Amino acid sequence: MTDIASRGYSNPDVLVSTDWVADNLDTAGIRIVESNEDQLLY
Repeated sequence: MTDIASRGYSNPDVLVSTDWVADNLDTAGIRIVESNEDQLLY
């Protein structure tokens, strides 16, 4: 799988992999946030 930073995202430093999420599920202060450019979804 291609590294997140090399996929062309404008801010790759704010994205994490599913492996990172799995490893940090119980870490205090970590929040998982979904965002979408379509404001009608919220």
